[in-house]
Amino acid sequence: MKDVKGHVKARLITGAFLVAVLAAVVGSWMARHQPERRELVILKEVQTLGELRTVRHTYRDVLRCATSREPADWAAPIPGAAGVVRTLTKNDAIVTYLAEVDAGVDLTRAKLVEEASGPVIVLPRAQIYPPRVKVRIEWRNTGLFWRDENLAAAAQREAEAKVTNAAEGSRIIERAESEVRDRLSQLGQKFELRFES
Repeated sequence: MKDVKGHVKARLITGAFLVAVLAAVVGSWMARHQPERRELVILKEVQTLGELRTVRHTYRDVLRCATSREPADWAAPIPGAAGVVRTLTKNDAIVTYLAEVDAGVDLTRAKLVEEASGPVIVLPRAQIYPPRVKVRIEWRNTGLFWRDENLAAAAQREAEAKVTNAAEGSRIIERAESEVRDRLSQLGQKFELRFES
């Protein structure tokens, strides 16, 4: 009788183990083959669009750029020394530039958020990308005691700052977000969408 009870107990344990393994295998298979939620599919589709640059502004202008040296530390306290050093080392240039500034949204950072109203795809705010600027020195006057070999680079930095400020002032961010919203509405799927606060 003892032998039969041990044999039955062993079969019950083996059977329970097999049922547990079978349940784990079936559960794993169902999890992999269950259709994805509609919102997750849409999110993946949005994220695959990557960095979506939707607005481009082009700027063409002329600017005057000047550089000069500062007096050495020992000469700085001498009255008028700073003015003399700046005058003798002043480099002056008139520069034309052509610049493009893009704005858009990095859709790879989109995420799905569960809200009381339901799932919402949340996008990062639009951003202005670094401008692409081509400068050309039209006229140049070098200092008597110093020729600034980096005058074109200084002019480029000045033009970059100028066009970035102009783009920010032209509501390029708002236009980029509006364009992204319009383009995503063309995906053919209805979903709730908003930008991060």
